[in-house]
Amino acid sequence: MKLKYLFIVLGLIGITMLLVAFYKCINTFEFLSKSNETEGEIIEIVSTFNATNTSDQSLRVLYKPLIRFYDLKGNPIEFHSPIGSKLPKNYNVGDKITILYNTQDPKKAVIKSFSSLWSESILLGIFGIILISIAIVFFVLSKKIAHA
Repeated sequence: MKLKYLFIVLGLIGITMLLVAFYKCINTFEFLSKSNETEGEIIEIVSTFNATNTSDQSLRVLYKPLIRFYDLKGNPIEFHSPIGSKLPKNYNVGDKITILYNTQDPKKAVIKSFSSLWSESILLGIFGIILISIAIVFFVLSKKIAHA
């Protein structure tokens, strides 16, 4: 009986993750259709702490670039990349990078890279598929146990 509820819960969580992944894909496509491509410059590397529970302080630090670019009107815009790295040397101050930004809301900007645009959708989709697969396995096992 407990196995039955387990596959239902895992299946619902997996389906929810797939729906969120789909929603994020749609948002990314909309962003790409409304965005403008320009060159930005890394003006600072900012260290932030992530929320892991580890005693080793160096494992908790993420380095994120602060990027400045100019919108179509010539206004300077600065933003922090939402994606960080454990290595501070992925980017250097002064590096020029291609960015995409929403022309109606220039603060909504990202580095033009596959990971910046698609990593959340892909990870949610993969984990959703894994959970649904596990739910199916539990469902099949529960049927076999019930018939035994």
